[in-house]
Amino acid sequence: HVPGLRALRDGIVKCLSERFSIDPSQLRAYFHYLPSFWRAHIHFNVVTCPNIGGGFSATKAHLLENVIDSLERDPLYFEKASITIQ
Repeated sequence: HVPGLRALRDGIVKCLSERFSIDPSQLRAYFHYLPSFWRAHIHFNVVTCPNIGGGFSATKAHLLENVIDSLERDPLYFEKASITIQ
């Protein structure tokens, strides 16, 4: 899954940064768990957006970079992990 997640991240970041003139370092990508609907999806937000609070909850968000890192360390990480739900 790691190559696919990286390709997805890189493609979307490139598209958003080119289309909207956003510095890639100002983008944040994350999953929600539990998700708002039962299909895997990734949110991309600009970190300086004043309305970010409505779309990013630290108790539900899992940063894409952290998910990639966890899967690189152990491809079965999320099969073994206990994920707290609040």
